[in-house]
Amino acid sequence: MIKSYFFLSRLANELSSRIKGKTIIDIYTSKKDTLFLNLYDGEELTMEICVNHSLPYIQIIETSNRKKRNSLDFFPVIKNLKFSDVFIAKNDRVLIFQIENEISLFFTIRGKFTNVYLLNADNLYSFKKISNQEIEKIRNEFLLLDFVKPLSMPEFSVEDYKLNILELKEKYPIISKEIIDNISKDQNIHLDSIVSDIKKILFNNFYLIKDFQIKKTEINTEAPDKLDNIQIEEFESALEVTKRYLYMLKYFDCFNKIYSNTKKLIEKELNYLYNKKKNIQTRIELGSKEDEYRKIAELLLINKSLLHTGLNEITLNNIYENNKPIKIQINKKYNPQENIEYYFNKAKEEKIFFERSYKILSDAEKRITNLENANRELDNCKSLDNILLLRKNLGLKMENDSVKPNEPKFKFKQFLIENKYKVYVGKDSKSNDLLTLKFAKQNDYWFHARSVAGSHVILRVENKHEAIPKIILKKAASIAALYSKAKSSSLVSVSYTQKKYVIKKKGMDIGQVALLKENTLLVKPEIPENTIIIEQE
Repeated sequence: MIKSYFFLSRLANELSSRIKGKTIIDIYTSKKDTLFLNLYDGEELTMEICVNHSLPYIQIIETSNRKKRNSLDFFPVIKNLKFSDVFIAKNDRVLIFQIENEISLFFTIRGKFTNVYLLNADNLYSFKKISNQEIEKIRNEFLLLDFVKPLSMPEFSVEDYKLNILELKEKYPIISKEIIDNISKDQNIHLDSIVSDIKKILFNNFYLIKDFQIKKTEINTEAPDKLDNIQIEEFESALEVTKRYLYMLKYFDCFNKIYSNTKKLIEKELNYLYNKKKNIQTRIELGSKEDEYRKIAELLLINKSLLHTGLNEITLNNIYENNKPIKIQINKKYNPQENIEYYFNKAKEEKIFFERSYKILSDAEKRITNLENANRELDNCKSLDNILLLRKNLGLKMENDSVKPNEPKFKFKQFLIENKYKVYVGKDSKSNDLLTLKFAKQNDYWFHARSVAGSHVILRVENKHEAIPKIILKKAASIAALYSKAKSSSLVSVSYTQKKYVIKKKGMDIGQVALLKENTLLVKPEIPENTIIIEQE
Protein backbone atom coordinates (compact mmCIF):
# COMPACT_ATOMS: atom_id res chain seq x y z
CA MET A 1 0.00 0.00 0.00
CA ILE A 2 2.62 2.57 1.01
CA LYS A 3 4.25 2.30 -2.43
CA SER A 4 1.01 2.94 -4.32
CA TYR A 5 0.43 6.18 -6.23
CA PHE A 6 -2.76 7.19 -4.43
CA PHE A 7 -1.36 6.47 -0.96
CA LEU A 8 1.61 8.63 -1.96
CA SER A 9 -0.83 11.35 -3.00
CA ARG A 10 -2.57 11.17 0.38
CA LEU A 11 0.83 11.30 2.08
CA ALA A 12 1.86 14.36 0.02
CA ASN A 13 -1.25 16.19 1.15
CA GLU A 14 -0.47 15.53 4.82
CA LEU A 15 3.21 16.38 4.36
CA SER A 16 2.24 19.71 2.85
CA SER A 17 0.40 20.74 6.00
CA ARG A 18 3.16 19.43 8.28
CA ILE A 19 6.23 20.93 6.61
CA LYS A 20 4.98 24.01 4.71
CA GLY A 21 6.81 27.09 6.03
CA LYS A 22 9.27 25.06 8.08
CA THR A 23 12.99 25.83 7.81
CA ILE A 24 15.45 23.09 6.89
CA ILE A 25 18.08 23.34 9.62
CA ASP A 26 19.96 20.17 8.67
CA ILE A 27 19.91 17.58 5.89
CA TYR A 28 22.12 14.51 6.09
CA THR A 29 22.39 10.74 5.95
CA SER A 30 23.61 8.47 8.73
CA LYS A 31 21.96 5.25 7.59
CA LYS A 32 22.09 3.45 4.25
CA ASP A 33 19.51 4.68 1.71
CA THR A 34 18.00 7.09 4.23
CA LEU A 35 17.94 10.89 4.18
CA PHE A 36 17.06 12.96 7.27
CA LEU A 37 15.77 16.54 7.14
CA ASN A 38 15.62 18.33 10.49
CA LEU A 39 12.98 21.08 10.32
CA TYR A 40 11.99 23.96 12.60
CA ASP A 41 9.44 26.75 12.89
CA GLY A 42 9.02 26.88 16.66
CA GLU A 43 8.37 23.13 16.60
CA GLU A 44 11.12 20.65 15.76
CA LEU A 45 10.52 17.56 13.67
CA THR A 46 12.44 15.33 11.31
CA MET A 47 11.33 14.04 7.93
CA GLU A 48 12.89 10.65 7.18
CA ILE A 49 13.03 9.59 3.53
CA CYS A 50 14.04 6.01 2.73
CA VAL A 51 14.92 5.11 -0.87
CA ASN A 52 15.44 1.38 -0.37
CA HIS A 53 13.63 0.02 -3.44
CA SER A 54 12.05 -2.86 -1.51
CA LEU A 55 10.49 -0.52 1.08
CA PRO A 56 10.59 3.17 0.10
CA TYR A 57 8.79 5.51 2.50
CA ILE A 58 8.53 8.96 4.01
CA GLN A 59 7.69 9.41 7.66
CA ILE A 60 7.71 12.17 10.26
CA ILE A 61 9.66 11.24 13.39
CA GLU A 62 10.76 12.96 16.57
CA THR A 63 13.73 15.24 15.96
CA SER A 64 16.83 13.17 15.32
CA ASN A 65 19.92 14.32 17.21
CA ARG A 66 22.59 14.03 14.59
CA LYS A 67 26.07 12.88 15.42
CA LYS A 68 28.68 14.41 13.17
CA ARG A 69 30.71 11.25 13.00
CA ASN A 70 29.64 8.71 10.38
CA SER A 71 27.04 11.08 8.95
CA LEU A 72 27.28 12.96 5.70
CA ASP A 73 25.79 16.29 4.66
CA PHE A 74 23.62 16.33 1.55
CA PHE A 75 22.26 19.15 -0.59
CA PRO A 76 23.74 21.97 1.59
CA VAL A 77 22.26 24.58 -0.76
CA ILE A 78 18.80 24.14 0.85
CA LYS A 79 20.01 24.49 4.43
CA ASN A 80 18.21 27.35 6.23
CA LEU A 81 15.62 27.59 3.42
CA LYS A 82 11.87 26.98 3.86
CA PHE A 83 9.53 24.46 2.28
CA SER A 84 6.76 26.16 0.32
CA ASP A 85 4.58 23.24 -0.86
CA VAL A 86 4.33 19.60 -1.96
CA PHE A 87 2.87 18.28 -5.23
CA ILE A 88 2.64 14.91 -6.96
CA ALA A 89 3.32 14.08 -10.61
CA LYS A 90 0.29 13.32 -12.72
CA ASN A 91 0.24 9.54 -13.23
CA ASP A 92 3.73 9.00 -11.83
CA ARG A 93 5.04 8.18 -8.34
CA VAL A 94 7.11 11.34 -8.03
CA LEU A 95 6.71 13.93 -5.27
CA ILE A 96 8.09 17.43 -5.66
CA PHE A 97 8.93 19.44 -2.55
CA GLN A 98 9.11 23.11 -3.52
CA ILE A 99 11.69 25.11 -1.60
CA GLU A 100 12.61 28.78 -1.50
CA ASN A 101 14.83 30.24 -4.27
CA GLU A 102 13.06 28.07 -6.89
CA ILE A 103 14.77 24.90 -5.70
CA SER A 104 12.98 21.54 -5.84
CA LEU A 105 13.49 18.26 -4.04
CA PHE A 106 12.12 15.13 -5.74
CA PHE A 107 11.22 11.80 -4.17
CA THR A 108 10.73 9.06 -6.77
CA ILE A 109 9.53 5.47 -6.43
CA ARG A 110 10.83 3.65 -9.51
CA GLY A 111 11.92 0.17 -8.51
CA LYS A 112 15.68 -0.06 -8.10
CA PHE A 113 15.93 3.56 -9.31
CA THR A 114 13.99 4.85 -6.30
CA ASN A 115 15.85 7.99 -5.24
CA VAL A 116 15.87 11.60 -4.03
CA TYR A 117 17.02 14.40 -6.33
CA LEU A 118 17.65 18.11 -5.93
CA LEU A 119 17.01 20.47 -8.83
CA ASN A 120 18.68 23.87 -8.54
CA ALA A 121 18.44 26.03 -11.69
CA ASP A 122 19.41 23.59 -14.44
CA ASN A 123 21.51 21.32 -12.26
CA LEU A 124 20.17 18.03 -10.92
CA TYR A 125 21.89 16.30 -7.99
CA SER A 126 21.26 12.73 -6.84
CA PHE A 127 21.18 11.27 -3.33
CA LYS A 128 22.18 7.81 -4.54
CA LYS A 129 25.20 7.58 -6.80
CA ILE A 130 24.29 7.37 -10.48
CA SER A 131 26.06 8.23 -13.73
CA ASN A 132 26.05 11.72 -15.28
CA GLN A 133 24.26 10.26 -18.29
CA GLU A 134 21.47 8.92 -16.07
CA ILE A 135 21.25 12.27 -14.24
CA GLU A 136 20.74 14.10 -17.51
CA LYS A 137 18.07 11.61 -18.63
CA ILE A 138 16.14 11.98 -15.35
CA ARG A 139 16.43 15.77 -15.40
CA ASN A 140 14.79 15.84 -18.83
CA GLU A 141 12.04 13.51 -17.59
CA PHE A 142 11.31 15.78 -14.63
CA LEU A 143 11.00 18.81 -16.89
CA LEU A 144 8.27 17.01 -18.85
CA LEU A 145 6.27 15.92 -15.80
CA ASP A 146 2.97 17.61 -15.02
CA PHE A 147 2.62 18.11 -11.25
CA VAL A 148 -0.81 18.39 -9.63
CA LYS A 149 -2.17 19.00 -6.15
CA PRO A 150 -2.33 15.93 -3.92
CA LEU A 151 -5.66 14.07 -3.71
CA SER A 152 -6.37 14.76 -7.40
CA MET A 153 -8.43 12.07 -9.13
CA PRO A 154 -7.30 10.63 -12.48
CA GLU A 155 -9.06 12.10 -15.50
CA PHE A 156 -10.72 8.98 -16.89
CA SER A 157 -12.31 9.28 -20.33
CA VAL A 158 -15.62 7.88 -21.56
CA GLU A 159 -13.66 5.25 -23.54
CA ASP A 160 -12.00 4.08 -20.33
CA TYR A 161 -15.33 2.74 -19.10
CA LYS A 162 -15.27 0.22 -21.96
CA LEU A 163 -11.88 -1.24 -20.96
CA ASN A 164 -11.35 -4.30 -18.82
CA ILE A 165 -9.05 -4.40 -15.80
CA LEU A 166 -5.94 -5.48 -17.66
CA GLU A 167 -6.43 -2.81 -20.31
CA LEU A 168 -6.98 -0.16 -17.66
CA LYS A 169 -3.88 -1.30 -15.82
CA GLU A 170 -1.83 -1.01 -18.99
CA LYS A 171 -3.16 2.48 -19.74
CA TYR A 172 -2.95 3.67 -16.11
CA PRO A 173 0.02 2.00 -14.34
CA ILE A 174 -0.90 4.02 -11.23
CA ILE A 175 -3.81 1.63 -10.65
CA SER A 176 -1.99 -0.50 -8.09
CA LYS A 177 -2.16 -4.19 -7.30
CA GLU A 178 -4.09 -3.43 -4.08
CA ILE A 179 -6.90 -1.83 -6.09
CA ILE A 180 -7.03 -4.66 -8.60
CA ASP A 181 -7.01 -7.28 -5.82
CA ASN A 182 -9.99 -5.58 -4.20
CA ILE A 183 -12.02 -5.90 -7.37
CA SER A 184 -13.74 -9.00 -8.71
CA LYS A 185 -11.72 -11.04 -11.17
CA ASP A 186 -14.42 -10.36 -13.76
CA GLN A 187 -12.50 -8.73 -16.61
CA ASN A 188 -15.48 -6.52 -17.53
CA ILE A 189 -15.86 -4.94 -14.13
CA HIS A 190 -17.08 -1.36 -14.30
CA LEU A 191 -14.58 1.49 -13.86
CA ASP A 192 -16.78 2.87 -11.07
CA SER A 193 -15.41 0.13 -8.78
CA ILE A 194 -11.87 1.35 -9.38
CA VAL A 195 -12.88 4.98 -8.83
CA SER A 196 -14.54 3.95 -5.56
CA ASP A 197 -11.39 2.20 -4.33
CA ILE A 198 -9.20 5.16 -5.30
CA LYS A 199 -11.43 7.49 -3.28
CA LYS A 200 -11.16 5.20 -0.28
CA ILE A 201 -7.35 5.50 -0.37
CA LEU A 202 -7.51 9.28 -0.83
CA PHE A 203 -10.19 10.10 1.74
CA ASN A 204 -11.15 7.18 4.02
CA ASN A 205 -9.54 5.96 7.22
CA PHE A 206 -6.84 3.31 7.06
CA TYR A 207 -6.78 0.00 8.89
CA LEU A 208 -3.56 -1.64 9.98
CA ILE A 209 -4.05 -5.41 9.93
CA LYS A 210 -1.72 -7.38 12.20
CA ASP A 211 -1.89 -11.12 11.59
CA PHE A 212 -0.14 -12.91 14.46
CA GLN A 213 -0.60 -16.32 12.88
CA ILE A 214 1.51 -15.61 9.81
CA LYS A 215 3.42 -12.76 11.54
CA LYS A 216 2.63 -10.16 8.89
CA THR A 217 1.09 -6.70 8.74
CA GLU A 218 -0.61 -4.72 5.97
CA ILE A 219 -2.52 -1.48 5.41
CA ASN A 220 -6.05 -1.59 4.02
CA THR A 221 -8.97 0.77 3.50
CA GLU A 222 -11.48 -1.74 4.83
CA ALA A 223 -11.50 -3.58 8.15
CA PRO A 224 -11.71 -7.37 7.77
CA ASP A 225 -13.76 -9.57 10.06
CA LYS A 226 -12.11 -9.84 13.46
CA LEU A 227 -10.41 -13.17 14.08
CA ASP A 228 -8.55 -14.53 17.10
CA ASN A 229 -5.18 -14.17 15.41
CA ILE A 230 -5.82 -10.72 13.91
CA GLN A 231 -5.56 -7.29 15.54
CA ILE A 232 -6.82 -4.14 13.79
CA GLU A 233 -5.89 -0.51 14.37
CA GLU A 234 -7.68 2.40 12.68
CA PHE A 235 -5.92 5.58 11.54
CA GLU A 236 -7.15 8.80 9.99
CA SER A 237 -3.66 9.78 8.81
CA ALA A 238 -1.43 8.24 6.14
CA LEU A 239 1.60 9.51 8.04
CA GLU A 240 0.50 7.86 11.27
CA VAL A 241 -0.40 4.54 9.68
CA THR A 242 2.97 4.57 7.86
CA LYS A 243 4.83 5.08 11.11
CA ARG A 244 2.92 2.29 12.83
CA TYR A 245 3.28 -0.01 9.80
CA LEU A 246 7.07 0.42 9.77
CA TYR A 247 7.18 -0.27 13.50
CA MET A 248 5.14 -3.46 13.09
CA LEU A 249 7.43 -4.65 10.29
CA LYS A 250 10.37 -4.35 12.70
CA TYR A 251 8.29 -5.92 15.46
CA PHE A 252 7.42 -8.98 13.40
CA ASP A 253 10.99 -9.24 12.13
CA CYS A 254 12.17 -9.34 15.75
CA PHE A 255 9.27 -11.68 16.61
CA ASN A 256 10.21 -14.09 13.82
CA LYS A 257 13.88 -14.15 14.80
CA ILE A 258 13.13 -14.87 18.46
CA TYR A 259 10.41 -17.36 17.47
CA SER A 260 12.81 -19.24 15.15
CA ASN A 261 15.56 -19.21 17.76
CA THR A 262 13.15 -20.52 20.43
CA LYS A 263 11.86 -23.23 18.10
CA LYS A 264 15.41 -24.27 17.32
CA LEU A 265 16.41 -24.47 21.00
CA ILE A 266 13.29 -26.45 21.96
CA GLU A 267 13.74 -28.96 19.13
CA LYS A 268 17.46 -29.29 19.87
CA GLU A 269 16.78 -30.12 23.54
CA LEU A 270 13.92 -32.45 22.60
CA ASN A 271 16.19 -34.45 20.26
CA TYR A 272 18.77 -34.72 23.05
CA LEU A 273 16.13 -35.89 25.54
CA TYR A 274 14.59 -38.38 23.10
CA ASN A 275 18.01 -39.99 22.63
CA LYS A 276 18.73 -39.87 26.36
CA LYS A 277 15.40 -41.55 27.15
CA LYS A 278 16.00 -44.22 24.51
CA ASN A 279 19.51 -44.98 25.83
CA ILE A 280 18.31 -45.21 29.45
CA GLN A 281 15.44 -47.51 28.48
CA THR A 282 17.83 -49.72 26.50
CA ARG A 283 20.18 -49.97 29.49
CA ILE A 284 17.31 -50.85 31.80
CA GLU A 285 16.08 -53.54 29.40
CA LEU A 286 19.58 -55.10 29.26
CA GLY A 287 19.59 -55.32 33.06
CA SER A 288 22.18 -54.41 35.65
CA LYS A 289 25.74 -55.80 35.42
CA GLU A 290 26.49 -54.87 39.03
CA ASP A 291 26.63 -58.50 40.19
CA GLU A 292 28.75 -59.56 37.20
CA TYR A 293 31.33 -56.80 37.71
CA ARG A 294 31.48 -57.39 41.50
CA LYS A 295 32.11 -61.14 41.05
CA ILE A 296 34.88 -60.44 38.52
CA ALA A 297 36.48 -57.98 40.96
CA GLU A 298 36.31 -60.59 43.75
CA LEU A 299 37.82 -63.31 41.50
CA LEU A 300 40.69 -60.98 40.64
CA LEU A 301 41.17 -60.18 44.32
CA ILE A 302 41.29 -63.91 45.26
CA ASN A 303 43.83 -64.52 42.46
CA LYS A 304 45.75 -61.28 42.90
CA SER A 305 49.08 -63.19 43.05
CA LEU A 306 48.53 -64.30 39.44
CA LEU A 307 48.15 -60.73 38.18
CA HIS A 308 50.93 -58.46 36.96
CA THR A 309 51.26 -55.34 34.83
CA GLY A 310 51.31 -56.04 31.08
CA LEU A 311 48.55 -58.69 30.99
CA ASN A 312 45.68 -58.16 28.51
CA GLU A 313 43.52 -60.96 29.87
CA ILE A 314 43.55 -63.80 32.36
CA THR A 315 41.61 -67.09 32.62
CA LEU A 316 40.49 -68.08 36.11
CA ASN A 317 38.30 -70.72 37.71
CA ASN A 318 34.88 -69.17 38.41
CA ILE A 319 33.99 -70.21 41.96
CA TYR A 320 30.49 -68.81 41.43
CA GLU A 321 29.80 -71.30 38.60
CA ASN A 322 31.34 -74.61 39.77
CA ASN A 323 34.91 -73.50 38.90
CA LYS A 324 34.04 -73.19 35.23
CA PRO A 325 36.90 -71.31 33.47
CA ILE A 326 36.21 -67.63 32.82
CA LYS A 327 38.27 -65.32 30.60
CA ILE A 328 38.58 -61.79 32.05
CA GLN A 329 39.77 -58.73 30.10
CA ILE A 330 42.21 -56.54 32.05
CA ASN A 331 44.16 -53.38 31.27
CA LYS A 332 47.85 -54.10 30.65
CA LYS A 333 48.77 -50.57 31.79
CA TYR A 334 47.20 -51.10 35.23
CA ASN A 335 48.85 -52.86 38.16
CA PRO A 336 46.92 -55.71 39.86
CA GLN A 337 45.26 -53.47 42.47
CA GLU A 338 44.15 -50.94 39.83
CA ASN A 339 42.53 -53.67 37.73
CA ILE A 340 40.69 -54.98 40.81
CA GLU A 341 39.50 -51.47 41.71
CA TYR A 342 38.41 -50.90 38.11
CA TYR A 343 35.85 -53.74 38.30
CA PHE A 344 34.68 -52.80 41.80
CA ASN A 345 34.12 -49.25 40.48
CA LYS A 346 32.22 -50.61 37.46
CA ALA A 347 29.94 -52.53 39.83
CA LYS A 348 29.44 -49.40 41.92
CA GLU A 349 28.61 -47.34 38.80
CA GLU A 350 26.04 -49.92 37.72
CA LYS A 351 24.41 -49.81 41.14
CA ILE A 352 24.28 -46.00 41.16
CA PHE A 353 22.98 -45.88 37.59
CA PHE A 354 20.08 -48.22 38.29
CA GLU A 355 19.29 -46.48 41.56
CA ARG A 356 19.06 -43.17 39.70
CA SER A 357 17.93 -44.27 36.26
CA TYR A 358 14.21 -44.34 37.03
CA LYS A 359 14.31 -40.83 38.46
CA ILE A 360 16.42 -39.60 35.51
CA LEU A 361 13.98 -41.24 33.13
CA SER A 362 11.01 -39.70 34.95
CA ASP A 363 12.63 -36.25 34.92
CA ALA A 364 13.44 -36.59 31.20
CA GLU A 365 9.86 -37.57 30.41
CA LYS A 366 8.50 -34.59 32.39
CA ARG A 367 10.89 -32.23 30.59
CA ILE A 368 9.90 -33.74 27.24
CA THR A 369 6.22 -33.19 28.05
CA ASN A 370 6.91 -29.56 29.05
CA LEU A 371 8.92 -28.92 25.88
CA GLU A 372 6.33 -30.57 23.63
CA ASN A 373 3.57 -28.46 25.21
CA ALA A 374 5.73 -25.34 24.89
CA ASN A 375 6.39 -26.15 21.24
CA ARG A 376 2.65 -26.20 20.58
CA GLU A 377 2.11 -23.10 22.72
CA LEU A 378 4.86 -21.27 20.81
CA ASP A 379 2.84 -21.54 17.59
CA ASN A 380 -0.01 -19.68 19.30
CA CYS A 381 2.11 -16.88 20.81
CA LYS A 382 0.77 -13.48 19.72
CA SER A 383 3.41 -11.20 21.21
CA LEU A 384 7.08 -11.06 22.02
CA ASP A 385 6.16 -10.90 25.70
CA ASN A 386 4.46 -14.29 25.38
CA ILE A 387 7.52 -15.86 23.76
CA LEU A 388 9.92 -14.30 26.26
CA LEU A 389 7.78 -15.53 29.16
CA LEU A 390 7.67 -19.00 27.61
CA ARG A 391 11.47 -18.97 27.25
CA LYS A 392 11.85 -17.83 30.84
CA ASN A 393 9.57 -20.60 32.13
CA LEU A 394 11.59 -23.16 30.16
CA GLY A 395 14.89 -21.70 31.31
CA LEU A 396 16.02 -20.98 27.74
CA LYS A 397 18.63 -18.28 27.42
CA MET A 398 18.60 -15.67 24.67
CA GLU A 399 21.44 -15.94 22.20
CA ASN A 400 23.08 -12.54 21.92
CA ASP A 401 25.62 -12.37 19.11
CA SER A 402 26.39 -8.76 19.96
CA VAL A 403 27.89 -9.74 23.33
CA LYS A 404 31.62 -10.18 22.93
CA PRO A 405 33.26 -13.21 24.56
CA ASN A 406 35.27 -11.00 26.90
CA GLU A 407 32.29 -8.87 27.93
CA PRO A 408 31.18 -9.66 31.48
CA LYS A 409 27.71 -11.18 31.68
CA PHE A 410 25.92 -9.54 34.61
CA LYS A 411 22.29 -9.92 35.62
CA PHE A 412 20.24 -6.73 35.38
CA LYS A 413 16.63 -5.88 34.64
CA GLN A 414 16.44 -5.63 30.86
CA PHE A 415 14.02 -3.85 28.52
CA LEU A 416 13.76 -3.51 24.76
CA ILE A 417 12.41 -0.22 23.35
CA GLU A 418 10.80 -0.34 19.89
CA ASN A 419 12.43 -3.73 19.24
CA LYS A 420 15.81 -2.04 18.86
CA TYR A 421 17.14 -0.15 21.87
CA LYS A 422 18.33 -2.18 24.87
CA VAL A 423 17.97 -0.75 28.36
CA TYR A 424 19.56 -2.20 31.52
CA VAL A 425 18.49 -1.34 35.07
CA GLY A 426 20.50 -1.90 38.27
CA LYS A 427 18.82 -3.85 41.09
CA ASP A 428 20.65 -2.46 44.14
CA SER A 429 23.71 -0.37 45.06
CA LYS A 430 26.18 -3.12 44.21
CA SER A 431 24.37 -3.89 40.96
CA ASN A 432 24.37 -0.16 40.09
CA ASP A 433 28.16 -0.07 40.44
CA LEU A 434 28.57 -3.15 38.25
CA LEU A 435 26.18 -1.74 35.64
CA THR A 436 27.83 1.67 35.43
CA LEU A 437 31.49 0.87 36.05
CA LYS A 438 31.89 -2.61 34.53
CA PHE A 439 29.09 -3.28 32.08
CA ALA A 440 28.38 0.09 30.43
CA LYS A 441 30.43 1.21 27.43
CA GLN A 442 31.86 4.68 27.04
CA ASN A 443 29.22 5.89 24.55
CA ASP A 444 26.24 4.33 26.31
CA TYR A 445 23.73 6.72 27.90
CA TRP A 446 23.44 6.76 31.70
CA PHE A 447 20.23 7.83 33.54
CA HIS A 448 19.29 8.45 37.18
CA ALA A 449 16.41 10.28 38.86
CA ARG A 450 17.66 13.58 40.29
CA SER A 451 17.96 14.14 44.05
CA VAL A 452 16.40 10.80 45.03
CA ALA A 453 17.62 7.24 45.49
CA GLY A 454 17.10 4.98 42.53
CA SER A 455 18.53 2.54 40.02
CA HIS A 456 21.23 3.38 37.53
CA VAL A 457 19.88 2.89 34.02
CA ILE A 458 21.97 2.29 30.89
CA LEU A 459 20.76 2.74 27.29
CA ARG A 460 23.06 0.62 25.14
CA VAL A 461 24.47 2.38 22.05
CA GLU A 462 25.14 -0.45 19.59
CA ASN A 463 26.35 1.89 16.86
CA LYS A 464 28.25 4.85 18.25
CA HIS A 465 27.96 6.59 14.89
CA GLU A 466 24.14 6.55 14.92
CA ALA A 467 22.30 9.30 16.79
CA ILE A 468 19.82 8.16 19.43
CA PRO A 469 16.43 9.89 18.86
CA LYS A 470 15.31 12.13 21.72
CA ILE A 471 12.08 10.17 22.11
CA ILE A 472 14.18 7.08 22.93
CA LEU A 473 16.17 9.05 25.50
CA LYS A 474 12.87 10.13 27.08
CA LYS A 475 11.61 6.55 27.19
CA ALA A 476 14.81 5.38 28.90
CA ALA A 477 14.46 8.29 31.35
CA SER A 478 10.87 7.18 32.14
CA ILE A 479 12.21 3.76 33.11
CA ALA A 480 14.84 5.41 35.36
CA ALA A 481 12.08 7.50 36.99
CA LEU A 482 9.97 4.38 37.57
CA TYR A 483 12.84 2.60 39.33
CA SER A 484 13.44 5.41 41.81
CA LYS A 485 11.97 6.65 45.09
CA ALA A 486 10.04 9.25 43.05
CA LYS A 487 8.07 6.60 41.10
CA SER A 488 4.75 7.75 42.61
CA SER A 489 5.24 11.35 41.37
CA SER A 490 3.41 12.53 38.26
CA LEU A 491 6.62 13.94 36.73
CA VAL A 492 10.25 13.26 37.64
CA SER A 493 13.43 15.12 36.73
CA VAL A 494 16.01 12.64 35.39
CA SER A 495 19.72 13.33 34.84
CA TYR A 496 21.34 11.76 31.81
CA THR A 497 24.74 11.79 30.18
CA GLN A 498 27.09 9.45 28.37
CA LYS A 499 28.83 6.89 30.53
CA LYS A 500 32.23 8.45 29.83
CA TYR A 501 31.14 11.46 31.90
CA VAL A 502 30.26 9.29 34.92
CA ILE A 503 33.07 8.77 37.45
CA LYS A 504 33.52 7.24 40.90
CA LYS A 505 35.75 9.21 43.24
CA LYS A 506 37.83 7.67 45.97
CA GLY A 507 35.86 7.20 49.16
CA MET A 508 32.42 7.20 47.51
CA ASP A 509 29.86 4.70 48.83
CA ILE A 510 28.71 1.67 46.83
CA GLY A 511 26.40 2.83 44.05
CA GLN A 512 27.46 6.48 44.38
CA VAL A 513 28.97 8.28 41.36
CA ALA A 514 29.72 11.82 40.18
CA LEU A 515 28.87 13.42 36.82
CA LEU A 516 31.33 15.55 34.87
CA LYS A 517 28.54 16.65 32.52
CA GLU A 518 24.77 16.17 32.55
CA ASN A 519 21.45 17.03 30.94
CA THR A 520 17.97 16.64 32.39
CA LEU A 521 14.62 15.39 31.17
CA LEU A 522 11.22 15.79 32.83
CA VAL A 523 9.30 12.55 32.33
CA LYS A 524 6.47 10.42 33.63
CA PRO A 525 7.58 7.34 35.61
CA GLU A 526 6.35 4.38 33.53
CA ILE A 527 7.17 1.50 31.24
CA PRO A 528 6.87 3.44 27.94
CA GLU A 529 4.78 2.45 24.94
CA ASN A 530 6.39 -0.09 22.58
CA THR A 531 8.69 -1.32 25.36
CA ILE A 532 8.93 -4.95 26.39
CA ILE A 533 10.49 -6.56 29.47
CA ILE A 534 13.20 -9.06 28.57
CA GLU A 535 14.57 -9.90 32.03
CA GLN A 536 12.85 -8.81 35.25
CA GLU A 537 14.55 -10.97 37.85
